[in-house]
Amino acid sequence: YAKYYKCALQVNPFSYSKYRGKDINQEEEYNKEILRKCQENKIDVVGLADHGSVDTSQSLREYLSNNGILTFPGFEISSAEKIHMVCLFPPEYDNSRLNQIIGQLGLPTNSKSGTDASSLTCLEIAKKIDENKGFWYAAHITGDNGILKIGQMQHIWTNENLSVAQIPNSIDNIDPKYKNIIRNTDKNYQRNKPVAYINSSD
Repeated sequence: YAKYYKCALQVNPFSYSKYRGKDINQEEEYNKEILRKCQENKIDVVGLADHGSVDTSQSLREYLSNNGILTFPGFEISSAEKIHMVCLFPPEYDNSRLNQIIGQLGLPTNSKSGTDASSLTCLEIAKKIDENKGFWYAAHITGDNGILKIGQMQHIWTNENLSVAQIPNSIDNIDPKYKNIIRNTDKNYQRNKPVAYINSSD
């Protein structure tokens, strides 16, 4: 009797374009295009994840929610180890509450880019997210600022607080040097409970 939903759990607001060397000013048109893509691809659930901020996600969040898309607000953060983490929260959390949570995560007070690293470790951030009834996953683990590409992070990879990770392709098509870790056959990274994988790209 299970029902499955197609999800996009790392959707960025219009302002994210600056990280890709672009400048999108037409926020309304951008939001409409995101909705169109969701409908075209039969996506029912979206997670929003700008870098270190929720402020520019508000209009997209409202627009998707008003058009029948279940939307989890959140953000992406870089831990002290430079590991990128996507953190999502219940739909009823407003920006005031989300900003209070961001304030607990050790980001520099004078940060303007949103990409500065936290003073807290990945596992310390994970604990804060859990205390605030949120959910997190390790972002683009085989890419830049991903936990596997960074390397020497076995103590985090094998910790039970890490339970979900994002990969850019099917397991069969992952870079061979990470495949044994992802299949949980590398003894140096072996876990008691396998990781659940989200197949998507940043």
